Amino acid sequence: SAVLTAAVGVSPNNANVIAGSSMVKVGSFNFTTQYSGFTVDKIKVKILANTATSINSVTLKYTDTNGVTQSSAQSLAISSGSQTHATSTFTGLSFYIPSGTTKILDVYVNLSTIQNDGDSGKVVTVTLDVNEGFNATDSSGTTKTLLANSDLASNATDGKGTMYVRKSVPTLSAVALDSSTLTAGTNKTLSRVKISADVAGDISWDKIVFTVNKTASLTLG
Repeated sequence: SAVLTAAVGVSPNNANVIAGSSMVKVGSFNFTTQYSGFTVDKIKVKILANTATSINSVTLKYTDTNGVTQSSAQSLAISSGSQTHATSTFTGLSFYIPSGTTKILDVYVNLSTIQNDGDSGKVVTVTLDVNEGFNATDSSGTTKTLLANSDLASNATDGKGTMYVRKSVPTLSAVALDSSTLTAGTNKTLSRVKISADVAGDISWDKIVFTVNKTASLTLG
């Protein structure tokens, strides 16, 4: 029988994103087929309820049967009561995975500005619902309504698929030293780093870790 499997793919590294940014990619998901091609026409995306106020909409990008990239956007249905997630349900998709191949579904979010409910520090991940909002059809017309064994979250792989909403982000740059020659003595300057904030707001920097590589036999205190 025809087989369609889905898994978390190569997701973005952990990163800070400015509130108000458009089309921030949060996750990528691999869809793989055997014995038949599949067309996925329905997908439900979930976002944690306490993050939903920072997001205006969700966008999916994928390729259709002609290999042409398609884009579909949906607003979020805000959670209520004991619901843990806000959701965007996409219908009428034309996401096509030919037999014996893997195709990628990319999930983007559009962030609110800080002035319009975007909260600095919010953690953004996306999850594909396993069975409440999924539909795919193989070449014989048989439908599949189970995405995988469980929900697929963009942060399922170590250190991947998580974005942090920031009002302002820092810029780090090197600063020239007074001399490029290191002489014996104490309190010698090995490096200077400048940390700058943009006009959106102040930056507080908590921790810096240095790695020192020596090419000669030097004694470091």
